[in-house]
Amino acid sequence: MRRGLGLLRRRGGVLLGWLVQLLTLATAVVLPAMAIVALIFAGLWWMCLAQGAKIDAIRAQWERDDPTGLSSEG
Repeated sequence: MRRGLGLLRRRGGVLLGWLVQLLTLATAVVLPAMAIVALIFAGLWWMCLAQGAKIDAIRAQWERDDPTGLSSEG
């Protein structure tokens, strides 16, 4: 079962996230300092997506190794 937050559970959630990133970058036309903010948040967005994929893979492996959800570590 894939778990996520808010719209990320839905098919267009990630696409919507990237769209918001692009719109944030577009505000740099009016306020140039927003380019820095947009780049910082785009980097954070990308990092969260990458780490989320790694966590999903680790969780899937963990569930394959112990399908009951019980572990010997108590």
